[in-house]
Amino acid sequence: MRKLYLDSSTIAKRYVAEPGTATTDLLYEQAERGGLLLAFSIWNVGEVLSVFDRRRRQGWLAEGEFSEALRMFAGETSKLLRLKALEIIPMLTPVLTGSWGVILNRHVDGADAVQITSCLHAKSDALLSADKELIHTSRELGLTAFDVTSEEDELARFLKGP
Repeated sequence: MRKLYLDSSTIAKRYVAEPGTATTDLLYEQAERGGLLLAFSIWNVGEVLSVFDRRRRQGWLAEGEFSEALRMFAGETSKLLRLKALEIIPMLTPVLTGSWGVILNRHVDGADAVQITSCLHAKSDALLSADKELIHTSRELGLTAFDVTSEEDELARFLKGP
């Protein structure tokens, strides 16, 4: 079974409709059916909450939509954990210290570096994001990475696998 690491931009698309939502919805549905294992870092939880809060403050989410996104995120995360369809990667010292070299050698911000080292720590088959810089850096480091907003067909072929 494939394990896919989701960055915060991908997770948020599950709960706020935008480009990439349909692809993300299919991944979550496949994981719920037992055909896929999803992974993300505990770091992502805070980042997703920040995305929801920022969109609420900017007026892109009404108060009710904000509350519903929070409720759905918490509920679905708990459900997938119970089903063993989701692995949440803890912020361990090796993940953090491993990110330092990525920051200094690849000149990315700390959040992106943590995504990459968390993906590596989780031994995920691919990293999914909507952040083109994160995807580019991940690929330079030898990871398989897909843009959920523009590489749906490539991702589908990868999931069918050999």
